[in-house]
Amino acid sequence: MTALLRQPCAPHVRRRLGRPQVRWLIGVGHANNTALHLAECRALGAMAPRIRDGAPLLVDGRRRWVEYSHIDFDESDFVMLGDAYSVAGGAETRASLGAAEIRRLPMPELVNFATAWIAEHRLHPL
Repeated sequence: MTALLRQPCAPHVRRRLGRPQVRWLIGVGHANNTALHLAECRALGAMAPRIRDGAPLLVDGRRRWVEYSHIDFDESDFVMLGDAYSVAGGAETRASLGAAEIRRLPMPELVNFATAWIAEHRLHPL
């Protein structure tokens, strides 16, 4: 049985980006900022590399191995992307919480910046 995940970025996630929202990174940096995967979906679209995967699922009450394909996400440049966002004057607020650094980031602004950055640097590298 093969199930294709045609929409890796769920519609409810896209709808929420129209609302004011922030993300807090507590004790981690942009390397762990999974919101940047939405920018990958937007920037790469149909050109995003895909991989085949599988998982055991209950289908009609029976355990079956279900195969599917999904985007092969790549967070290897997320730190560089986050640095570029800061240098460009992105609205990132940093503070301390105990021994951890925390960052407050506006999601729509960050995702829009990241979408353009990924399109420029991955699709048209220097």
